Amino acid sequence: MLDFTVCKGSPDGGVVEGITQKPEPTRDQVFLDITHSGVCGTDMHFTGVDTVLGHEGVGVVRAVGPEVKTLKV
Repeated sequence: MLDFTVCKGSPDGGVVEGITQKPEPTRDQVFLDITHSGVCGTDMHFTGVDTVLGHEGVGVVRAVGPEVKTLKV
């Protein structure tokens, strides 16, 4: 399992950190460790909801499935 931290909304309308897990990538899946992400006005509508905020992320390849041929960790 891969652990990672996300920024998400909360019931009080604040932005909080959350820890979640995903299984190791399989087949042609790629796991990116997002280092930077944009947050725009649309994201701000979801600060009161338990959902991950941000989009258009930039990151580093952290893990790849066995069928991935063009990316490396």
